[in-house]
Amino acid sequence: MNIVVLGDCASNGNNCFAHRIIDNPQRITYSLAYHKQYKDIIKWYLKQERYHTVALANLQHTALAAYRLVEKQCSWPSKIDGKVYNYSKVGQTFMGYLVDLRKHIATYGKPDSIIVTDYTENHLYIRTKVANESHEGIVYPTILDTKYNPELHTYSQALFDCRYHKAKVELTKSQNYHNRKSYHAFYWLKKYINELEIPVVYVTFRPNTSISSGFVNALDVSDIHNLYCGNNEYQDGEDSELKLKAQQILSDRINRHLTLSK
Repeated sequence: MNIVVLGDCASNGNNCFAHRIIDNPQRITYSLAYHKQYKDIIKWYLKQERYHTVALANLQHTALAAYRLVEKQCSWPSKIDGKVYNYSKVGQTFMGYLVDLRKHIATYGKPDSIIVTDYTENHLYIRTKVANESHEGIVYPTILDTKYNPELHTYSQALFDCRYHKAKVELTKSQNYHNRKSYHAFYWLKKYINELEIPVVYVTFRPNTSISSGFVNALDVSDIHNLYCGNNEYQDGEDSELKLKAQQILSDRINRHLTLSK
C-alpha cells in the first residue's frame, strides 16, 4: 500500500530525539528547534558530520534540516505497514495538507490511502504574491525576528517583506478568525479527497477542538498523546523520551485500524 500522511508535530517526530542530544539528567519537555537551542543541535550535527563542507553562514540551517530528518525517521508513520510518504510538518494546516497532497498526486499518482491528523489551532498558513512572484506556506511567529537571507530563502526580498507584513497582521487576528479559515480549508481538502475516491483515515490527537470538529469516524489517539503531553508529571510540554516510546504504540494502533478498514 502507498499511504500519504498529512499532519503536524504529532506525526513528524518533533522532539522525539531531543533527550538523546541533551546530556542532562532532567527530562527534556520542550522542542530544541522551537526554543532555538541551535547550539545543541549544531554540536550534535558536527559530531555526526566531522568532515562537513557547509559554509559557516549555512551551518545552522543545515544542522536543523539534519535534525528534523532524524526526528521524522523516529516518527510513527515510519513504522506504518506499506510505503509511506510522510508530509507532516511543524505548524502545518489543512491548506498545507491540500497543497502537499496535490503535489504528491502530480508526482506519484493517487495513493491507496490517506491519513489526515488534526493539529494545534494556532497554526498559520498564508499565500503572498508580489508582481509575478508568489509563495505559500507555513508561517511561524519567529518570522518577526527573522531577517532575509538570499542564500536560504527561495524567493526575493520583496516577497519576504510582503510575507513578513502579512504575517504580522494575521498573527494579531482572533482565534475565531483562524478557526473559520481552518474550516474553509478543510472543506476543500475533504472535497478533493472525496472526488478522487481515496480512502481516508482521520486521526485525532486533540479531540473536541475546532480543527477536529469536521472529522467523521475519527480514530482517537488522545490517550496516547496524553502519555507524553500534558497528563503526566512533566506538564510543561512534550516529554521527549516518552514521546519516542509512544511512537511504536501509535503505529501499532493505527496499523490495526488500517487493517480493519480494508
